Amino acid sequence: MTSNTYRWPDGKRIAVGVTVMLETWSDGKAPPYGVQASPIKAGTVDLGGIAWGTPGVLAATAERAGAFGLTVHLLELLRDIDTIEDLRAEWHRLRPLLEKRKDLLVALESALGG
Repeated sequence: MTSNTYRWPDGKRIAVGVTVMLETWSDGKAPPYGVQASPIKAGTVDLGGIAWGTPGVLAATAERAGAFGLTVHLLELLRDIDTIEDLRAEWHRLRPLLEKRKDLLVALESALGG
């Protein structure tokens, strides 16, 4: 008869951390892959029932994460930068991040006309 009690190797336990990241994409720029390619195992969080690509993705994902006892932290939403106009609009946020890259900072300020 075998025991169903798991024994940790050398009496040591492990901790597992999980990070879930959602990215927003401009229209027509999302990568061409789906969320689930194969059946999920019992006990796995099923995110397949979420209507991906809709405004409700964040709320639905946060709700499911909470139901599994996970804590949700939201990061500041940043604008997608595709054009020089986008760069100008976000420059106040980006410039401080470039203080250690003077070469890049000088090049971008030159491109921005500053």
